[in-house]
Amino acid sequence: MHPVTFITVLLLAYGHTRAKSQKPESQKIDRCSLPIESGPGRALLQMYAFNGSACVQFTYGGLGGNANRFSTEEECLEACSERVTSAQYPAQLRTTEARKRCRLPKDEGTGRAAIPMFAFDGKNCVSLTYRGAGGNANRFFTKEECEAICKRD
Repeated sequence: MHPVTFITVLLLAYGHTRAKSQKPESQKIDRCSLPIESGPGRALLQMYAFNGSACVQFTYGGLGGNANRFSTEEECLEACSERVTSAQYPAQLRTTEARKRCRLPKDEGTGRAAIPMFAFDGKNCVSLTYRGAGGNANRFFTKEECEAICKRD
């Protein structure tokens, strides 16, 4: 096969694969409706997930799983609050408790894991490499979660 033809075929294949993997905004997955998945790893991280009616603690293996995974119960409540009854978790408590973690110092924790996360530094959500143990609640799986909880206009 001619090199130019080969490169053209590769670029077309890449573009087709990339186009299929990008979902329109209307097809984004609601993380609170996903099943709780521990993942195949052996990290034994205590996390929270939404089980359809409440935020519950579970052990995450550190690999795989899905987006229904939160560092704290407060973060889970913030993301899935529409599904939780107000009698169970008053809205004011959810917001106040969730924002307390934003005032904690950035702390990577200890251990040998290297889990890419985000932390709030008082002004912005910044990259954090969580080591898998210890640390504090000022850590988020996505920058969007961090900003939704910690950044206020």
